[in-house]
Amino acid sequence: MRTPAEIAAYDAAYYAANKDYIASRHAAYRAANKDKINAKEVAYRAANKDHIAANKSVYRAANKDHIAASEAAYRAANKGKIAAYYAANKDNRAANGVAYRAANKAKIAALKAAYNAANKDKIAALKAAETMNLSDVYVRGLITKRSGIPRKDIPAGLIEVKRLHIKIKRALMEPSN
Repeated sequence: MRTPAEIAAYDAAYYAANKDYIASRHAAYRAANKDKINAKEVAYRAANKDHIAANKSVYRAANKDHIAASEAAYRAANKGKIAAYYAANKDNRAANGVAYRAANKAKIAALKAAYNAANKDKIAALKAAETMNLSDVYVRGLITKRSGIPRKDIPAGLIEVKRLHIKIKRALMEPSN
């Protein structure tokens, strides 16, 4: 009687010697039973959703650097292809985003609240920087607050005029040396 180690060695040698033959048999079987195999895979994925998700998260956690490097290499090698995809699907992607946000308002609000609670200092620093630098978002918000004009209808020229107005007011309020 052969030991398990001998059987494994025999199997490995047989596979190495007959790799092309085995691959062609597998390909022929898959081609002949495509629907059966797909149905089996769909049923397995449906029955083992949590298990598959757990395995994926464990793999991603263990291989974070490798995955990031692979994705970066792919993006670098396929910049044109990716840009073309985004350009071709711009409207569809926008519609999907609108639909997602409409369907998941509570989830998005909860995520924002959790982020805001966890990052109060960071948010305060960003708002202070916006106020000091007179960013477009900050100035646009001031105009909207005081005039009632919707943000999207405020022209760039009005933002520049308001920014200049704020700078003049700030300069007048500074104590002179």
